[in-house]
Amino acid sequence: MGSGLLYLVIQEWANEFNFLVNRWILVMHGVSAMVIAIIFGAALPIHIRIGLHLNKNILSGLSLTAVLLVLMISGQLLYYGSGDSREWIITAHWVVGVLSITIAYCHIVLRSDRKMALFKQADDPRD
Repeated sequence: MGSGLLYLVIQEWANEFNFLVNRWILVMHGVSAMVIAIIFGAALPIHIRIGLHLNKNILSGLSLTAVLLVLMISGQLLYYGSGDSREWIITAHWVVGVLSITIAYCHIVLRSDRKMALFKQADDPRD
């Protein structure tokens, strides 16, 4: 996620000397995308199924799943799609990518904060 944002910033606001930097950022972005896809694939059979069964974090989890699917499909279309649709796919990919940072934060961090608050409350000797 961060590599895509870094690429977007450099692409939009930097000058021409960045050709090599852009290439390495895109390589890093591609590798991190593969890692995220592996983690997502590993989460499907257990993490997501248990979350759905327990009815926990459904909105942020399904939102994150949808965003990851859109990013995977749009990423593939950037390489293998037609040239006519490339501009709107680029825009959609980076808009959804930036949105994914917020959704991932909500799913991972806010859920963890709620869990920690419950643990602290359970350990409170005043109860």
